[in-house]
Amino acid sequence: MDQIKIDKIERTLKEVMTPEILQYVRENNEEFEIVTVVEVKISTDFNYVDIYLTSQQNQDKLPKFLASFAPTLKKFLSKNMSLRKTPQIRFRIDKKVQETSKIYSLLDEIKKEIWND
Repeated sequence: MDQIKIDKIERTLKEVMTPEILQYVRENNEEFEIVTVVEVKISTDFNYVDIYLTSQQNQDKLPKFLASFAPTLKKFLSKNMSLRKTPQIRFRIDKKVQETSKIYSLLDEIKKEIWND
């Protein structure tokens, strides 16, 4: 399948799953505060979909917390999307946001050092 179709499927998956994920978090746990679905990636064989997330607090606990919701979300997908097969859902922490934040912090430190010298 070409990349354009895969990108379209990933965007659609994100649009369909994000409200369900956020509602589940809101109704079942408040320890994460704001949760964001950053990206959705599907494997080329359509066996897995990786959902990349961030949260303001307890981010490392988020994938494990959502793992129990994966079967329900998979069932929701099978009813609401026509895919040739319904993929297994895996939740991941988005490292890009953390890395970007670290880069900005380092740039701020460098800027302070330059301006203070």
